[in-house]
Amino acid sequence: MSALLRADLDFKQLERFEVELYSTFLRQQSHSLFFYDYAYQKLVCTHLNSELYVWIAKYAGRVLGAISVAYSQAGPLGVVANSMPYFGGNGGTITSRELSVDDDAFIKKRLIEIAFQDATKKKCASLTMISNPLDPGSFEILEEQFGSQPSDSRIGQFTTLPRSTSEDIETVLIKQFENPRPRNIRRAIKSGISVKSSNERDDLLFLWKTHKSNIEAIGGHVKKQEFFMSVYDQIDHDDWKVFVGRLDKQPISALLLFYSRNVVEYFTPATVSDFRRLQPSALVIYQAMLDAVNRGIEYWNWGGTWETQKGVYDFKKKWGALDYPYYYFTKIYNDDIFQATPSELLEYYPGFYVVNFERLNINE
Repeated sequence: MSALLRADLDFKQLERFEVELYSTFLRQQSHSLFFYDYAYQKLVCTHLNSELYVWIAKYAGRVLGAISVAYSQAGPLGVVANSMPYFGGNGGTITSRELSVDDDAFIKKRLIEIAFQDATKKKCASLTMISNPLDPGSFEILEEQFGSQPSDSRIGQFTTLPRSTSEDIETVLIKQFENPRPRNIRRAIKSGISVKSSNERDDLLFLWKTHKSNIEAIGGHVKKQEFFMSVYDQIDHDDWKVFVGRLDKQPISALLLFYSRNVVEYFTPATVSDFRRLQPSALVIYQAMLDAVNRGIEYWNWGGTWETQKGVYDFKKKWGALDYPYYYFTKIYNDDIFQATPSELLEYYPGFYVVNFERLNINE
């Protein structure tokens, strides 16, 4: 794209009549993640009582790039901005794969500059953007625009799903797993567990109740029931599924997945503790992977793992997951953040990433 053509790019805030155009753009990108989905972003922002702004780069009636930023309610330190908030959802820029390297960089940089300007206008306390693990070039652009090293990182883990071949696809898939995964799957089958996919509200409710019990048992942060009910009401039923494992018709394990064009997101798993010995979750995951293969999906995204979470990392790795690291970049506008405690930031800005807690001056 020449300098003259670049001058015809329209960088603007997404309007309602352009949402379908934006969605079409996302469906065309092999590196798009479900976290860019407009309906999902609106759901999250409604759930967190926050504001969503999407800026697009538009040329000749087509979207060539976009960035989404969510703004929290004003807390004691000001407003906090993320792209995207809520349990570490990947955000940042997304651009067309058709662009040249130079045009891709030009559009990414301009979108980030617009986000910076808006964060300043809104008197943000901090702004965090996260690189896309399937778009390695996003790291270099963020590093340049933020003028600093990343403030945080996660190990993204993805399993590359097989394409249909002359060989039995179940055999091809299970060969990717390390022990004890194949053994776990066989145990669940021998135990008489069956698995079916669902878009039923009752199955979402079972998932939430079991998730709540699992997470409370380890002292973690529970996703709220209203989030799962909003998935049912606000997300197209083609874009999500709950896979439910049953024993004697009784639900004992479930997994919520979200789908984009080329990626399935492993979002929320849950298993009734009394039945874990039967390994129902292994069969649920396996059947969900087979379903994704039949949908022509290439990547199973396990989500981010902390470097300290060795057990979690090994669990995903045994499912054939490979490492796709991604990085957090944070711009601090209010240095008073560093005088807060982690618990205060979690209270002031629920669901938002404010700053790496290791940078705070006060330890708890």
